[in-house]
Amino acid sequence: MLIGITGPQGSGKTSVTNYIGESLSIKVIHIDELAHQLLDINLYNEVLSWFNLPREEKVDRKVLGSLLFSSQELMEKYNARIYELILVRLKEIIAHEENLIIDWNFLPISDLFDMCDLKVLVTAPLIERIKRVVKRDNISEAYAYEREKNGIQYDSSDYDLVLNSFNIELEYLVSEVKSLLCK
Repeated sequence: MLIGITGPQGSGKTSVTNYIGESLSIKVIHIDELAHQLLDINLYNEVLSWFNLPREEKVDRKVLGSLLFSSQELMEKYNARIYELILVRLKEIIAHEENLIIDWNFLPISDLFDMCDLKVLVTAPLIERIKRVVKRDNISEAYAYEREKNGIQYDSSDYDLVLNSFNIELEYLVSEVKSLLCK
């Protein structure tokens, strides 16, 4: 069983994913972390070239994020490039795992979305999400809103379960996921 958990920045998807994974003893793959592992200096310098910037000796993830969140088109181009690498690695992992949870904010615009047996959208009010992102990423509120503006849109009708992580008990979330897994 492949469970896909997604949602916008600051929605609580990683916390929800980790809690469900631990509670149900299911391996969790955070696609952003996997992408960080797969991002090498060659791909980083390729991205820099899209912005006509000089090559660098080492990857600077803050620079990368700032560049990519400034252009929806180039974010999509980057996601397509890194997605190829992610898919190869993820297929290797899936081959060895009976159950797996993947957590990725770009899940709904990838082929992985259709591979998921259970699709979960985690949401929270915008102002709460912005507060969380500012605190978590140590960025300005203006930059958090800019990232939000360039994020993807989520259609709740595409999901088996939609969870609002604001003021909700995690045990309830697990019980909801368990009930769907038993169907």
